Amino acid sequence: MKPPPTTMEVNRSKLEAGDSKVVFVVVFGILVLNCFTEFGTDAQTQTLAPDEVKALEAINSSLKGLNWKINGNFCSEVRSFTKSTVDDSVSNVTCLKINGNFCSEVTSFTKSTVVDGLISNVTCNCNGTFCSITNIVLKRLNLTGVLPAEFGNLPNLRELDLTFNYISGSIPTSFSQLPLVILSLSGNRLNGTIPNEIGEIGSLEKLVLEANELGGPLPESLGNLTNLKRLVLNANNFTGEIPKTFGKLKNLTEFRIDGTMISGTIPDFIGNWAKLQKLMISDLKGSSIGFPNLQGFDKLGIFDAKKLLNQ
Repeated sequence: MKPPPTTMEVNRSKLEAGDSKVVFVVVFGILVLNCFTEFGTDAQTQTLAPDEVKALEAINSSLKGLNWKINGNFCSEVRSFTKSTVDDSVSNVTCLKINGNFCSEVTSFTKSTVVDGLISNVTCNCNGTFCSITNIVLKRLNLTGVLPAEFGNLPNLRELDLTFNYISGSIPTSFSQLPLVILSLSGNRLNGTIPNEIGEIGSLEKLVLEANELGGPLPESLGNLTNLKRLVLNANNFTGEIPKTFGKLKNLTEFRIDGTMISGTIPDFIGNWAKLQKLMISDLKGSSIGFPNLQGFDKLGIFDAKKLLNQ
């Protein structure tokens, strides 16, 4: 007999079911721009910084199924593909030289619900002699292994998206060294608590950690992320109350904390999140639960207030 699904697997299934509602997108385009200099001569001399090569080697070793070929020319090779559920694909190769010369060649064809497909994309910024990695997106690749702390050794990394894999371990404190704008780790098997150090990433605009096995109290330091627009924490095992420091997150457009073990009352400061568009805060437990004044929230599009009463 097949064993019943775990809580994490149920949360993951629900999350993927929601994504399947994405509208089909059809994109077809072929664009070729002539270069001021021939493609190859200068680009070949721009190699990935040696420290970043070492970091990628460690990441490749930790995440099973990644199978990168790591060398100094990593940024010169094709690093992106998207394969959808209908076997159509997207390919994109771009070379951008910041020293005044511009060279790019783009060929793309898309016919899919992109979020239902496999996405593997690494973006490099080449300036001068060395290239540096700025974006890593590895979605639905069935990656396993422990979340590598060596991501923190990519000094210009602005986006890290590992959505829908089977990555375990805790969130490394080394991530606090990065200029991240997007950190998305949803739909994995991460455990432990959210490190206080995550609250030091002042550039962060999107923090998406839903559908993992994270627990413990929410760190008050997250209230320092005043540029944050999306804070998605649902379907985890968080305990305690929503920190009062979250009242400083006045740029939030989306906040989700449903499906956790958070207790206490619904904070009044939510009424000061004037830019809020999506709010999911159901299953909150406590005595004499009221709800903050949301008058003037004209943009509030999604609101889930199920089970707000005492349980």
